[in-house]
Amino acid sequence: MRQESNSADSLVLLGEMVEMASGYADQVEESSAQDEPFMVRLAHDQLFYLRKRLAKLDQKLKNLNDLLGSRIHTHSRSHKWTRQKPQPLDAGTRMTQATGQAGD
Repeated sequence: MRQESNSADSLVLLGEMVEMASGYADQVEESSAQDEPFMVRLAHDQLFYLRKRLAKLDQKLKNLNDLLGSRIHTHSRSHKWTRQKPQPLDAGTRMTQATGQAGD
């Protein structure tokens, strides 16, 4: 059964995937020196498609930045009006809270 995740979890996982992808790029740098010229050409051809995918991901991240920023702004603005103002304390209540002892 699939467990529900929240948006922060999803972005943490995305970050880990990007980190792993960077590791694959490191492997290509190391192994391409021993690859056949045909394989190097195929790998080089893949760079175009990878860059397109990265551009698409970059655009999605920009959109998410705007969306989440807007939701933070809206959420904090709506809570400004719903928060209750602190009630003033009378002298007896202030003394009880300050000393931890109820007044007689």
